[in-house]
Amino acid sequence: MEEVRIYWHYPCSLATCLESYWAYARGLYTIGRFFGHTDSLLYIGESYRRIMYDRLYTHIREWTNDYRGDKQVRYGDVLLEDGLRLTEGRLTDIEALLIYYHQPIHNTQHKNGYWGRSLVILNEGYRGLLDPIACSDDLW
Repeated sequence: MEEVRIYWHYPCSLATCLESYWAYARGLYTIGRFFGHTDSLLYIGESYRRIMYDRLYTHIREWTNDYRGDKQVRYGDVLLEDGLRLTEGRLTDIEALLIYYHQPIHNTQHKNGYWGRSLVILNEGYRGLLDPIACSDDLW
């Protein structure tokens, strides 16, 4: 089983995040909202082929305004075991497991099952509503 650690950074508003250095990063991100006294996880995404700025800008154009409240983005640094590198396939599997495990409101893919590699994901830092551990072996 492959172990993946993700360090989640402090959340920032969508507009602020577009102006930060994270906007040019590749990796994982979540979009959540705080409305009233409730925090909701709206979306888990990855930016491998396109930088996060492009992904976030698309979300803003297409759907984030459908939700009231303060929308916040958390960027996740993916930390792998020695000898492993972050490939598109590995990042897709990590994203898919997180989506299946947490069932964010706005994600449409990967919600009906997980068929990727055997993973254990340790969510660290400012993880918000993400569970501290997501393990693919828990699903079978």
